[in-house]
Amino acid sequence: ALGLTLDHPLSSTIASKLEMFPRFKIPLPVIAQHGPHDIPGTVNCHINPPAEGNEPTGWAVSGTATGALTTERAWDGSKSYKVVATGASQLTMRGVSGLFLTGPNALGDNRTMWGFVHLAATVTDRPADIYLQPRYEDGTIQTGEASRINLTTDFLPYYAPGLEIDQDKVLDYIQLIVAPAAFPTTFYADGVQIEEDRGWGPTAWAVGGYGLET
Repeated sequence: ALGLTLDHPLSSTIASKLEMFPRFKIPLPVIAQHGPHDIPGTVNCHINPPAEGNEPTGWAVSGTATGALTTERAWDGSKSYKVVATGASQLTMRGVSGLFLTGPNALGDNRTMWGFVHLAATVTDRPADIYLQPRYEDGTIQTGEASRINLTTDFLPYYAPGLEIDQDKVLDYIQLIVAPAAFPTTFYADGVQIEEDRGWGPTAWAVGGYGLET
Protein backbone atom coordinates (compact mmCIF):
# COMPACT_ATOMS: atom_id res chain seq x y z
CA ALA A 1 0.00 0.00 0.00
CA LEU A 2 1.11 3.56 -0.64
CA GLY A 3 2.48 5.18 2.53
CA LEU A 4 1.46 8.69 3.56
CA THR A 5 3.62 10.60 6.05
CA LEU A 6 2.00 13.59 7.73
CA ASP A 7 4.24 15.93 9.72
CA HIS A 8 1.45 18.25 10.77
CA PRO A 9 -1.92 17.80 12.53
CA LEU A 10 -4.62 16.21 10.46
CA SER A 11 -7.32 18.59 9.39
CA SER A 12 -10.88 18.05 8.30
CA THR A 13 -9.67 18.73 4.75
CA ILE A 14 -7.20 15.87 4.89
CA ALA A 15 -9.85 13.65 6.47
CA SER A 16 -12.20 14.36 3.58
CA LYS A 17 -9.47 13.56 1.05
CA LEU A 18 -8.90 10.24 2.76
CA GLU A 19 -12.55 9.45 2.17
CA MET A 20 -12.04 10.14 -1.53
CA PHE A 21 -8.79 8.19 -1.81
CA PRO A 22 -9.12 5.27 0.66
CA ARG A 23 -5.96 3.52 -0.56
CA PHE A 24 -3.71 5.99 1.25
CA LYS A 25 -2.26 4.37 4.34
CA ILE A 26 -1.86 6.23 7.64
CA PRO A 27 0.50 4.47 10.06
CA LEU A 28 -1.01 4.45 13.54
CA PRO A 29 1.31 6.63 15.65
CA VAL A 30 2.74 5.21 18.85
CA ILE A 31 4.02 7.10 21.89
CA ALA A 32 7.33 5.66 23.06
CA GLN A 33 7.62 4.20 26.55
CA HIS A 34 9.18 6.37 29.27
CA GLY A 35 11.16 3.60 30.91
CA PRO A 36 12.29 -0.01 30.45
CA HIS A 37 9.27 -1.36 32.34
CA ASP A 38 6.68 0.64 30.39
CA ILE A 39 5.03 -0.26 27.12
CA PRO A 40 4.34 2.06 24.17
CA GLY A 41 0.93 3.71 24.16
CA THR A 42 -1.32 4.58 21.25
CA VAL A 43 -2.81 7.97 20.60
CA ASN A 44 -6.44 8.86 20.20
CA CYS A 45 -7.83 7.74 16.82
CA HIS A 46 -10.55 10.39 17.03
CA ILE A 47 -9.62 13.63 15.29
CA ASN A 48 -11.58 16.03 17.56
CA PRO A 49 -12.03 14.36 20.96
CA PRO A 50 -12.85 17.53 22.94
CA ALA A 51 -15.55 18.62 20.44
CA GLU A 52 -13.98 22.03 19.87
CA GLY A 53 -13.73 24.28 16.83
CA ASN A 54 -16.46 25.42 14.45
CA GLU A 55 -17.19 22.10 12.72
CA PRO A 56 -18.18 18.88 14.54
CA THR A 57 -15.60 16.74 12.73
CA GLY A 58 -15.97 13.12 13.85
CA TRP A 59 -19.31 13.76 15.60
CA ALA A 60 -22.68 12.92 13.99
CA VAL A 61 -26.20 11.81 14.86
CA SER A 62 -28.83 9.76 13.07
CA GLY A 63 -32.43 8.68 13.58
CA THR A 64 -34.66 11.18 15.36
CA ALA A 65 -31.78 13.15 16.87
CA THR A 66 -30.28 16.52 16.09
CA GLY A 67 -26.72 17.34 17.14
CA ALA A 68 -24.51 20.42 17.31
CA LEU A 69 -21.52 21.87 19.09
CA THR A 70 -22.53 23.95 22.11
CA THR A 71 -21.02 26.05 24.89
CA GLU A 72 -23.90 25.22 27.25
CA ARG A 73 -21.82 22.55 28.98
CA ALA A 74 -18.32 21.11 28.58
CA TRP A 75 -16.22 18.42 30.22
CA ASP A 76 -13.03 19.63 28.55
CA GLY A 77 -12.41 22.96 26.86
CA SER A 78 -15.31 25.30 26.17
CA LYS A 79 -17.63 23.11 24.09
CA SER A 80 -19.33 19.74 23.94
CA TYR A 81 -21.56 18.00 21.39
CA LYS A 82 -25.24 18.33 22.29
CA VAL A 83 -27.69 15.60 21.22
CA VAL A 84 -31.45 16.13 21.30
CA ALA A 85 -33.30 12.88 20.56
CA THR A 86 -37.06 12.43 20.37
CA GLY A 87 -36.97 8.67 19.81
CA ALA A 88 -34.71 5.94 18.42
CA SER A 89 -31.39 7.52 17.49
CA GLN A 90 -27.64 7.25 17.85
CA LEU A 91 -24.57 9.39 18.34
CA THR A 92 -21.60 8.27 16.23
CA MET A 93 -18.04 9.29 17.09
CA ARG A 94 -15.93 8.21 14.15
CA GLY A 95 -12.20 7.63 14.15
CA VAL A 96 -9.97 8.73 11.29
CA SER A 97 -10.08 6.68 8.07
CA GLY A 98 -7.15 4.79 6.61
CA LEU A 99 -5.78 3.02 9.70
CA PHE A 100 -5.00 -0.15 7.71
CA LEU A 101 -4.52 -2.26 10.84
CA THR A 102 -4.39 -5.96 10.02
CA GLY A 103 -3.07 -9.21 11.42
CA PRO A 104 -1.90 -9.73 15.02
CA ASN A 105 -0.17 -7.07 17.10
CA ALA A 106 3.56 -6.98 17.88
CA LEU A 107 3.08 -9.64 20.56
CA GLY A 108 1.30 -11.99 18.18
CA ASP A 109 -2.10 -11.44 19.82
CA ASN A 110 -5.37 -10.35 18.26
CA ARG A 111 -5.74 -6.58 18.17
CA THR A 112 -8.23 -5.20 20.70
CA MET A 113 -9.81 -1.76 20.40
CA TRP A 114 -11.25 0.37 23.20
CA GLY A 115 -13.52 3.40 23.27
CA PHE A 116 -15.04 5.66 25.86
CA VAL A 117 -16.71 9.07 26.08
CA HIS A 118 -17.84 11.48 28.78
CA LEU A 119 -21.61 12.00 28.82
CA ALA A 120 -24.07 14.08 30.83
CA ALA A 121 -27.86 14.23 30.41
CA THR A 122 -30.31 16.98 31.28
CA VAL A 123 -32.34 14.50 33.35
CA THR A 124 -30.84 11.74 35.49
CA ASP A 125 -31.20 8.00 34.88
CA ARG A 126 -31.39 8.04 31.08
CA PRO A 127 -30.56 4.56 29.65
CA ALA A 128 -28.44 4.07 26.54
CA ASP A 129 -26.25 1.47 24.86
CA ILE A 130 -22.57 2.05 24.02
CA TYR A 131 -20.52 -0.08 21.64
CA LEU A 132 -17.72 -0.07 19.06
CA GLN A 133 -18.23 -0.60 15.34
CA PRO A 134 -15.25 -1.14 12.99
CA ARG A 135 -15.42 -0.83 9.23
CA TYR A 136 -13.00 -2.86 7.12
CA GLU A 137 -11.49 -2.09 3.73
CA ASP A 138 -13.71 -4.70 2.05
CA GLY A 139 -16.78 -2.73 3.18
CA THR A 140 -17.91 -5.07 5.94
CA ILE A 141 -18.98 -3.61 9.27
CA GLN A 142 -18.59 -5.40 12.59
CA THR A 143 -20.77 -4.47 15.55
CA GLY A 144 -19.27 -5.02 18.97
CA GLU A 145 -20.95 -6.06 22.18
CA ALA A 146 -23.10 -3.32 23.70
CA SER A 147 -23.01 -2.19 27.30
CA ARG A 148 -26.14 -0.70 28.88
CA ILE A 149 -25.40 2.56 30.68
CA ASN A 150 -27.51 5.05 32.63
CA LEU A 151 -26.70 8.71 32.10
CA THR A 152 -26.75 11.19 34.96
CA THR A 153 -26.63 14.97 35.01
CA ASP A 154 -22.90 14.88 35.77
CA PHE A 155 -20.21 14.26 33.16
CA LEU A 156 -18.95 10.70 33.66
CA PRO A 157 -16.83 8.40 31.45
CA TYR A 158 -18.69 5.50 29.84
CA TYR A 159 -16.79 2.60 28.28
CA ALA A 160 -17.70 0.32 25.40
CA PRO A 161 -16.63 -3.31 25.85
CA GLY A 162 -13.26 -4.07 24.27
CA LEU A 163 -13.53 -5.45 20.76
CA GLU A 164 -11.14 -7.79 18.94
CA ILE A 165 -10.94 -6.77 15.31
CA ASP A 166 -10.83 -9.42 12.58
CA GLN A 167 -7.12 -10.03 11.95
CA ASP A 168 -7.91 -11.54 8.55
CA LYS A 169 -9.32 -8.20 7.37
CA VAL A 170 -7.83 -4.70 7.01
CA LEU A 171 -9.29 -2.05 9.31
CA ASP A 172 -10.30 1.23 7.68
CA TYR A 173 -11.78 3.04 10.69
CA ILE A 174 -13.59 2.37 13.94
CA GLN A 175 -16.39 4.35 15.52
CA LEU A 176 -17.87 4.58 19.00
CA ILE A 177 -21.67 4.63 19.14
CA VAL A 178 -24.07 5.73 21.88
CA ALA A 179 -27.69 4.75 21.27
CA PRO A 180 -30.12 6.20 23.82
CA ALA A 181 -33.35 4.40 24.61
CA ALA A 182 -36.24 5.23 22.27
CA PHE A 183 -37.79 8.13 24.18
CA PRO A 184 -36.98 11.83 24.42
CA THR A 185 -33.43 12.34 25.67
CA THR A 186 -31.09 15.33 25.67
CA PHE A 187 -27.44 14.82 26.56
CA TYR A 188 -23.96 16.25 26.06
CA ALA A 189 -20.89 14.33 24.86
CA ASP A 190 -17.25 15.33 25.27
CA GLY A 191 -13.80 13.81 25.70
CA VAL A 192 -13.99 10.74 23.45
CA GLN A 193 -11.12 8.26 23.13
CA ILE A 194 -10.76 5.47 20.53
CA GLU A 195 -7.54 3.46 20.71
CA GLU A 196 -5.79 0.16 20.20
CA ASP A 197 -5.04 -1.81 23.35
CA ARG A 198 -1.37 -1.81 24.34
CA GLY A 199 -1.65 -4.49 27.00
CA TRP A 200 -3.32 -2.67 29.89
CA GLY A 201 -6.83 -2.00 28.66
CA PRO A 202 -8.16 1.50 27.98
CA THR A 203 -5.79 4.32 28.86
CA ALA A 204 -6.49 7.72 30.35
CA TRP A 205 -8.02 10.11 27.88
CA ALA A 206 -5.38 11.68 25.61
CA VAL A 207 -5.42 15.43 25.01
CA GLY A 208 -5.73 16.12 21.31
CA GLY A 209 -6.79 13.88 18.48
CA TYR A 210 -5.17 11.78 15.79
CA GLY A 211 -2.13 13.58 14.38
CA LEU A 212 -1.98 15.93 17.38
CA GLU A 213 0.06 13.68 19.66
CA THR A 214 3.15 15.02 21.41
